[in-house]
Amino acid sequence: MRFTKTIILLLFFAFFSKEVLAGGPTVPVASGVSVANKVTDAEDTVDLSTPEAAVRSLLSAFYLSDPSITERVLLEDASFHRVKVDGEVKTIDLNEWRDWIGKQNKGDIVEEIFDVKVSEFVNLASVWAPFIISRKGEIFYCGVNQFTVVKTNGEWRIINFVDADTNEETDCATFKETHGKE
Repeated sequence: MRFTKTIILLLFFAFFSKEVLAGGPTVPVASGVSVANKVTDAEDTVDLSTPEAAVRSLLSAFYLSDPSITERVLLEDASFHRVKVDGEVKTIDLNEWRDWIGKQNKGDIVEEIFDVKVSEFVNLASVWAPFIISRKGEIFYCGVNQFTVVKTNGEWRIINFVDADTNEETDCATFKETHGKE
């Protein structure tokens, strides 16, 4: 019995250590979706060393409900657009978006990105990132993000980002499994 408990504890430790080394423990959000979450505070979150790190830093603003992170990750003249299913392009007011982030409770909003693809040329990069957003553990939105990221003063910062809506028939709970198979 003691040997079994020791083995179970060793397996638990090995699994947890692997998770930490791979980016931190995961936070379950809904319907089997989980999001790597090693966010503790704003100082730990902002990583501008690569295009993907800059994107993940921006998304940590949701989880932390900290709009100041956006100011550190986005260039001053950055823009945000949404492409609707019908082709309409909507410009999102960044100040309103930041205000919305600040009104959330810490941990309530989690945006998981997956199948991330980065194309990079000198000081310009494009990050393609399908996503699922959950609020208080319930999936409420999914689609694809496209970020334009530039390297300036040795840091990768976002100059533009666009998200594309999914239509009403899209099941966001299965979006991750079905994305790319269409």
